[in-house]
Amino acid sequence: MDDHPFATWDAAYVLGALPPEDRHTYEQHLRDCPRCSKAVSKLVGLPGLLSRVSIDDDGRVSDDDFIDEEPPATLLPALLNSVRRERNRWRRATAAAYVLAAACLVAVSVWAFGPSPSTPTKQTPPGTQMTAVGAQPISAQINLTDVAWGTKIEIHCEYPQPADYPSAISFQLVVIGRDTQTQQVAAWRGIPGTTPTIAAATDLSTVDISRIEVRDSAGQPVLTLRR
Repeated sequence: MDDHPFATWDAAYVLGALPPEDRHTYEQHLRDCPRCSKAVSKLVGLPGLLSRVSIDDDGRVSDDDFIDEEPPATLLPALLNSVRRERNRWRRATAAAYVLAAACLVAVSVWAFGPSPSTPTKQTPPGTQMTAVGAQPISAQINLTDVAWGTKIEIHCEYPQPADYPSAISFQLVVIGRDTQTQQVAAWRGIPGTTPTIAAATDLSTVDISRIEVRDSAGQPVLTLRR
């Protein structure tokens, strides 16, 4: 674990000492790392045990927490039960957090990248069909709306079913101005069998746009719209 980038994160995570961004990163990592998950599970009772320790005004552990007489025989079972309760409560909270995170990811995916293959697809608004210029399996209609600050862009994509399109491909939406200015205004992954709507914007007005292209991860145009 010496070279593991998350080797020392378990205690800080359990004690709530990680910043929100690091906590989110670590929770994502825990999904795929049995070693770190096991390390965290061993520490889940620590906050509950620490909460039983009294701290005086000087930041020292209170003497009242230490006793001279022999501890009762029920102490160890009580501590074990407390740890089990804390662990179960943590697991339930973690499961709820995962469900909430998954729901948020689905919502973001539907908004930015379109619905999953099992999600009913909304009817695509009418738009201008883009011309295919590459071999990548994608087709799209595009809508341009003039606004005070530039142009709103919506592109409605369609990909073949998974049998014909075995893996996701990254795409970029690029706007080229009449002065040859080039702007990448969106990027996404084409997921087989989906029909996403990607929203984008540019500070160029519609009359200042010469061409709009969808490019693959190698920067090669696969769809184009000339104006």
